[in-house]
Amino acid sequence: MFATCAVPLLVAGCSSDDPTPRISPTNSVATTASSSAPTTSPTASSRSPEQTVRAWVKARNAALQDGDTTAVDALAATGCEACQNSTDPIRQVYADGGHFETDGWRLVASRIKSASSGRATVATAIKYSAGRTVQEAGAQPVTYGVERHIVMFKLVTVSGDWRIGFIGYLS
Repeated sequence: MFATCAVPLLVAGCSSDDPTPRISPTNSVATTASSSAPTTSPTASSRSPEQTVRAWVKARNAALQDGDTTAVDALAATGCEACQNSTDPIRQVYADGGHFETDGWRLVASRIKSASSGRATVATAIKYSAGRTVQEAGAQPVTYGVERHIVMFKLVTVSGDWRIGFIGYLS
């Protein structure tokens, strides 16, 4: 029952009338999560807070394709409920024989709002791609359109590596 309710909540929300995010992208910040061009990925210990957010979004998008949340879970701090709430439905859909048909999220822009020793806050503009979710084997797909959100990621360091500790949706 949880997955049935949670997945529509994850994909419901904004309409085309929602405000357009006003975070100015920079060359080093704007990214397309679904890009297939090979890139050199920094090691976890060398990732900045913004790079960690990009890696988390990329790993979440990969999990949507095969249900394996190992990589995205590894980028979350222990106790990050919002992180868990983002990946639990993915695991549940695949456990029930379902799947996702979407490119996932695209990080349009990001910037560090604050940073101190062991803590950082990254403001992002994220575009959720349109798609369909088949919640379980044989179920009718749930179709959803494009959404745009302003999302705040709070990061903490764990053993010298940045991890997502909180995800807050501002729009």
